[in-house]
Amino acid sequence: MGVDEDSAVMITSDIANGGSPVGDVLGTYGVYFADVSRANVDTAGGFWSVDTVYAHYLGSGDSVDLSTWTDVTYADFKTNMAGDELYVEAPESAAIFAGDYTGQPGEYEYIATQLIDRLRGVGKVIYNYANLQEYR
Repeated sequence: MGVDEDSAVMITSDIANGGSPVGDVLGTYGVYFADVSRANVDTAGGFWSVDTVYAHYLGSGDSVDLSTWTDVTYADFKTNMAGDELYVEAPESAAIFAGDYTGQPGEYEYIATQLIDRLRGVGKVIYNYANLQEYR
């Protein structure tokens, strides 16, 4: 768990009566949960990779069943956006942080550079969802 500033996770349980431990998020921001219990680690060829990691970022009022990590309850004030996704499947990349063998930067570095350049007024907007109908 990664807990943001001015936030907390209150873990409650009624195990004696057959209940599961539940993490309720409190505070101003949120908590990042990473479940690596089913992760597959590969070190083939001298490189390290991991897949099948489940991640949630939950905000104040949200909760997660800590025995399954999949039963998430969202705060009542949040809007369900299921069905409004931009992609049917999330775009994939084998080079999120480290780049690839062709010398191209990783996706994270590429996006971060574009954002910083844009803030300095020297870049161009690569990803601009503001003009898409799905986000109006």
